[in-house]
Amino acid sequence: MIHDTTTNVLMNEFINFINMLSYRISGFGYQHFGGRFIAEDMVVGVIFIVFVVLPVIVAGSVLIGLKILKGGKSSATPINMADETKMIQEIYQSLSRMEDRVNNLETILLERDKQRGERQ
Repeated sequence: MIHDTTTNVLMNEFINFINMLSYRISGFGYQHFGGRFIAEDMVVGVIFIVFVVLPVIVAGSVLIGLKILKGGKSSATPINMADETKMIQEIYQSLSRMEDRVNNLETILLERDKQRGERQ
């Protein structure tokens, strides 16, 4: 019971504060819209934002974050995978040939160094 009374007092104080602000802002006293004070509409708006808009934004952000972290499903079709596999095999073969060429060049350079060392 005490908690309910405290909550009611705090809510009434908040509504009075908002009404006072609306009185000062308007300069004409309380403004009525459909028989309600502006403060009542503002309280409903704050409650709507806190309990509807913010949870939607948070849930959307979490879902987007999970999608980014988990990664979307790949749109790789068997044809694309075959092309990618073929490209990777060609790259591997080219790198193997390049490795052989580098080894041959190293051998040639080492032999030249040996020949120069023997001459001196």
